Amino acid sequence: ASGVRRIEAVTGQGVLDFINIQKGVIDKVMRSLKLGSAIEIQAKIEQNISDLKAKEAELRAINEKLAAQRVGAIMAGAKEICGVKVIAVAVTDVAPDALRTMTDNIKANAPDAVAVLAAMNKEKGTVTFASAVGKNALAKGAHAGNLVREVAKVTGGNGGGKPDAAMAGGKDISKVDEALMKVSEIVESQVNKG
Repeated sequence: ASGVRRIEAVTGQGVLDFINIQKGVIDKVMRSLKLGSAIEIQAKIEQNISDLKAKEAELRAINEKLAAQRVGAIMAGAKEICGVKVIAVAVTDVAPDALRTMTDNIKANAPDAVAVLAAMNKEKGTVTFASAVGKNALAKGAHAGNLVREVAKVTGGNGGGKPDAAMAGGKDISKVDEALMKVSEIVESQVNKG
């Protein structure tokens, strides 16, 4: 009812049982963390969190470096369409952040390029698309946001972004190849209108 407060309490033997359960949990945590005293638990947990964040940052940097190295091989497979180099590739073992780094590298190093890269998450059955358009391709009418939106639609997804860089998600990884084959057609229509 309104204004009524419920209080839960432990009394009698229940208090001792409650304390023993709590002490048992603390003892297990101390053994797991290899500590001699419960006072050290908070400092040890904070240290472990700090170490984990440092390892995650290190792993992210390594993944981005590996992604950047793969850009050269991806660029070698570019197709020329209406004076624009078109890249439409599915990449494996690449996180969305690294995917964006790869497309940013293509955009920075190839002003005539239009790239769409797809990374599949097979566990979830989803795909992430990243698109980038170099400045010369942009001047010819290519638009990363519109391109990646249309590509993602083929896989039941959506997305978009700026004219020079965009990301999208898709839900059906079985249609990734079909979506990537559509890239050239979309780029050709964008460039011819531009």
